[in-house]
Amino acid sequence: MPISNNIVTYIKHRTEQIIIATKTHLQNRGEYMQKIIKNKLMRFFIIVVSAVLLISSNTAVKADSKKMYIAAGIPFGVSIETNGILVSGYSEVNGRGITDNPAYRSGIKLGDIILSINGKQAENANTLTKLVNETNGQTAEIKLLRDNTTINISAKPEKCDDNIYRLGINVKDQISGIGTITYICPDDKTFGGLGHGICDTYTGYVIPMKSGIITDVKINNIIKGTSGKPGEIRGSFSTKRTGEANINSNCGIFGTLHEIGFSSKQLYEAAQESEIKCGNAQIICTLDNTGPKSYSI
Repeated sequence: MPISNNIVTYIKHRTEQIIIATKTHLQNRGEYMQKIIKNKLMRFFIIVVSAVLLISSNTAVKADSKKMYIAAGIPFGVSIETNGILVSGYSEVNGRGITDNPAYRSGIKLGDIILSINGKQAENANTLTKLVNETNGQTAEIKLLRDNTTINISAKPEKCDDNIYRLGINVKDQISGIGTITYICPDDKTFGGLGHGICDTYTGYVIPMKSGIITDVKINNIIKGTSGKPGEIRGSFSTKRTGEANINSNCGIFGTLHEIGFSSKQLYEAAQESEIKCGNAQIICTLDNTGPKSYSI
């Protein structure tokens, strides 16, 4: 059956109640996001569903009541700076095991986000190291975000052989990965992508984001998923900054592009969930570096 002019895009945006039908693979350079790849990300169809779902329907859609969007289906790189410092592991202090250090004994858990030490904001990993060392081994009051709740913990850093005080934790203040842009608003170049939040491996909660950078990516390989084994998008980041991300939510990554840098700019009306009907459909996605293509499903 041919695709009608009333093809609707299955997208959801917060204020406009648009449904994003997106599930894509996020590949990170570090161990933390590799664990997310194993535990959180979807199979090969992550790319497929991460592209916009175009439903062929005879349902009448009133153009004057809907916004128009570009169905993108293009890959993008995202690097986000965390709002706080993510505890990603434990480390030995003075040669003892990783479970015998100040952080573990005080109750700091993997997945906790350190907000401040003794009332001073932990802006990044370097700042955290400085604040811990400034305690001179005295008990420090540490404000954490755990399970979306702010808590306070007391911990006493230990002096190591290099005269540096440590808690015994590995931390991250930046996370990077690859996703797919689902839609772009041509009026202001805002976009939505990925279809799920960048989450903590241990708790499953969305990681608070301070800021984010969007870049182009080159797809190197697609690993098809199988039952119980997620697929992968493997690619390399461009040095060209193409936009900013400002929201990391359960619905995905949202932000603004500097320009709409690909040729296909066909517009589609955004549908409400109640308007989605069963029937023939197309998806738009990018499987290689030749650009997005439409596929019937």
